[in-house]
Amino acid sequence: MKRFGRDGRFMQDALGAFDHKQLIHFFDKIGVDTHAPDGYRVFPTSHSSITIIKALADEMNHLGVDILCGEKVEEIFIEASKIKGLKTQNNTFNCSNIVLATGGLGYPVLGAEGDGHSIVDKLGHKVTDLHPAMMPLKTKRLG
Repeated sequence: MKRFGRDGRFMQDALGAFDHKQLIHFFDKIGVDTHAPDGYRVFPTSHSSITIIKALADEMNHLGVDILCGEKVEEIFIEASKIKGLKTQNNTFNCSNIVLATGGLGYPVLGAEGDGHSIVDKLGHKVTDLHPAMMPLKTKRLG
């Protein structure tokens, strides 16, 4: 959290509710072998994100979760401070919970256009200034 400065505190509640040990247990339960070389950051032993993606998709299928792609959210409905549903360009859904993964602005072709931020801003969430950023790729020259 310190790497994010004062803004890193946003993670405190989430990490307090579900820490790295619980994450390791969760992935073990759904069939993913993991390791935490530094004691905190958790990686699949396969070192492939596909392992995680497949395991999570299989678990959601097992739980009966519907995954809809290409459904751009246009509006979230709130009544008496409670989520009641959402509207996409194709459908309207009644629901009491939403997981909104807005993505970053570093690679817009992957679908992150910043529109999720404007939706939650309208709902009263504080949205800090956004800046596109990419992770560095370090290589070693052979020979």
